[in-house]
Amino acid sequence: MSDFQKIARDRMAALTTARRTTTTPVQSSKIHRDTSKRNFRLIETPEDTKHWDEFNLPEWLAPLVQNLPWAKRYASLLNDGHEAKLRKLVEVIEQTSHTNRMHMLNASCSHANWEATAKRMAELLATERLANEVVQRLEATGDQKLAIYAVCYRLRDRVLSYAASVQEKWRQGRIKTNAFKYFAYITSEKAMERQRLAAAAWASRATA
Repeated sequence: MSDFQKIARDRMAALTTARRTTTTPVQSSKIHRDTSKRNFRLIETPEDTKHWDEFNLPEWLAPLVQNLPWAKRYASLLNDGHEAKLRKLVEVIEQTSHTNRMHMLNASCSHANWEATAKRMAELLATERLANEVVQRLEATGDQKLAIYAVCYRLRDRVLSYAASVQEKWRQGRIKTNAFKYFAYITSEKAMERQRLAAAAWASRATA
């Protein structure tokens, strides 16, 4: 047996042990995502000098690696700069999958599906960045973040103008309720439709 084969066998045995000793999937890849810029920067910008291979995959990923070929695939994606997307994908899988998590991860990261997966994870990460900024501006609580996330996913970058407006009015004491409730009101689908109709009516009068 060659030295490489021995190393590969020992590594896969270690991965199997890690999978068996991990108490819950969430514990194996828990990602601390809060409004701290320091913590978020650690998620988004891994060390530039770090080089991954099939024998030194990160702890949040290793328990879900099925075999050596897939270990090489994940190492390649990490070295291509997709660490944040992979971490987000692992988080999503562990929160939503009730069957074979390794199979779902493999399918998502296959050559045929990776482009679509990367696009979807990039959208989720972008939405999360927006939500973190809105939470900071409105000083929202953890319970309110889910609603803010939904608004960010629907409005994309436009949400920042609404959040900035609410923040300014709140500081000036021009809002009778709290900032989050006012933000939720003006970004509701009914309020957005009223704004659209008002803008259309204004435009028609301007061109008449």
